[in-house]
Amino acid sequence: MEYRFSDLVDIRHLRELMLPFYELTGIPYAILDADGNILDKIGWREICDDFHRVCPKSEKNCRESDSYISSHLHDGPFIRYQCLNGLMDYAIPIIIEGLHLATLFTGQFLHEPPDEEYFRRQAREFGFDESAYIEALRMVPIIPKERAESIVVFFSQFAQFLALLGLEKKRQLEAADQALKKQKERLRLVLESSDDGFYDWDIETGEVYYSPRWIKMANSSPESMEPHIRAWEKLIHHDDKPSVMKQLCEHLAGHTARFESEYRLLTGSGDWKWVMGRGKVMERDENGRPLRMVGTLLDVTELKQAKEALEAEHYRTLSLLERLPASVFLITPGHEVVFTNIFIREMYGKLLNKRPCYEILHGLNAPCGDCPMEDVLKKNATVERECVTILGRSIHNYYYSFVDIDGSLLMLALGIDITEQKRLDLEIARLDRLNLVGEMAAGIGHEIRNPMTAVRGFLQMLGEKDDCARYKDYFELMIDELDRANSIITEFLSLAKNKAVELKPKDLNNIVHAILPLISADAIVTDKYIEVVLNDVPNLLLDEKEIRQLILNLARNGLEAMSPGGLLTLKTFFESDEVVLAVVDQGGGIEPAVLEKIGTPFYTTKDNGTGLGLAVCYSIAARHKASITVDTGPAGTTFSVRFKTAEKNGS
Repeated sequence: MEYRFSDLVDIRHLRELMLPFYELTGIPYAILDADGNILDKIGWREICDDFHRVCPKSEKNCRESDSYISSHLHDGPFIRYQCLNGLMDYAIPIIIEGLHLATLFTGQFLHEPPDEEYFRRQAREFGFDESAYIEALRMVPIIPKERAESIVVFFSQFAQFLALLGLEKKRQLEAADQALKKQKERLRLVLESSDDGFYDWDIETGEVYYSPRWIKMANSSPESMEPHIRAWEKLIHHDDKPSVMKQLCEHLAGHTARFESEYRLLTGSGDWKWVMGRGKVMERDENGRPLRMVGTLLDVTELKQAKEALEAEHYRTLSLLERLPASVFLITPGHEVVFTNIFIREMYGKLLNKRPCYEILHGLNAPCGDCPMEDVLKKNATVERECVTILGRSIHNYYYSFVDIDGSLLMLALGIDITEQKRLDLEIARLDRLNLVGEMAAGIGHEIRNPMTAVRGFLQMLGEKDDCARYKDYFELMIDELDRANSIITEFLSLAKNKAVELKPKDLNNIVHAILPLISADAIVTDKYIEVVLNDVPNLLLDEKEIRQLILNLARNGLEAMSPGGLLTLKTFFESDEVVLAVVDQGGGIEPAVLEKIGTPFYTTKDNGTGLGLAVCYSIAARHKASITVDTGPAGTTFSVRFKTAEKNGS
């Protein structure tokens, strides 16, 4: 690489050094580059600047003198020459590694007093103002030859010093240049081996250098790829272009530290590929206007597809957890909940994270006494446990240790709600008992009733004889007890599973209206009230006689559960493809211990009850493929009989 003298020596600093020297000695100097251009000068005389270098004739003498000096500059360490205009000049070449890069001049003085007559003739020859020219001549210093040559020796040594400075600077620049070449070569190798394409954009002209990898990424060729920014703009997908351009403009305006955008790029084969474009403005003018931007382009199609597949898998896993019909908890060793699925959030509310599990599930202020946390986390054991939550739900829990994404150890709790299962188990047990009693009723009911009928007949006959009149009260008491036993047997027979029923399409509301006078009479006797709320419901396949018995039993139970002044409500409505008959009382509710046994034959809380009324209701519901649910509390109890419609019933 070729260097100029001004590249190797700081001219400004050189002037700062030589100016005090001139002020101290009065010796002028000048530095010219190899092409004769003046880099700096100090102390040049008026006779040269204002006269010799102005007049064409005298200026020609100056150029001829300069030419002579240049041609003889390398004849010795320096050249001494009396210019054609009569002044003495000295020149010292500055050689750096064999190259003449500059010339150090001094002179424009005389060795002895001048011949004024000679200079007057010269003034008249060149047309100068003679008096002004002579005045300028008298300002030229007179330096004897011996002293002048001593000064030139100093300048020669100074020229060598400048050459050494230039040489050192040259070596530094060459080393930096070599390092830069290595760096460029290293960068070239990196860019060629990298998957990234590289671009260099001259923003003022719009011209862009696209690296071979960039062009290859676009499935194009260097010949077909226009080296301009518009070539890139044409390849951006039209749906992505507004966003890409917005991000680019924000960066060019200096609002963002870098440009980064993911978009689709059209390839030469007509396909679209996902790329990640990055860039940064590397040069701006004094007003902040961007001048140059460089950046990279990376094909992220496979990464995008893998990311989308991972997101789909993540969504599938999360969706599975969310839709799992079981509770899912992640709990820290400090009992804080950090994850719940929708099954739990819908049951307990959405704001569950960072709350203690014992507070959410059991309403406690401290961990449960049988908390499995220590066994799960310290012993890595799997714990299985059943509990009842604050909502009264029975949950069968499985506890496992779980390593979170950050490596922290958590407890995973999976819970299956077995409330309905337990209810069904109780229902099945109750139905099993009903079936057993029903089978017994079917087997022995008639065998008991026949001899009782005979006994009642003979007692009635004996009570009518005159000789037995004194025993009439006893006979009537026995007959009443037999009648009571017979009524129990009648209800008992109603429990028979295989009891014949005659199902016909009936309007449930009509049946309620038909039996309402009987229920109202019972209510009036006990100073209670009846309310009927009947909505339009579809016809059902019903045995009217049995449904009357079911309604009457439930209504009388409700009336007996209330104090005088209470209100019993009979309702019918359509809900979730089922016709519902609801009997609502305002009693004190049913105790949990009683609720578990309700419907069991011969279980009663009444002083004179048989324990068959509700058992008969459950049997009737079963024969109609209906179900009975109970909702009880301090404000009262609701018995709901849920009938499936004809379509749901499979009829």
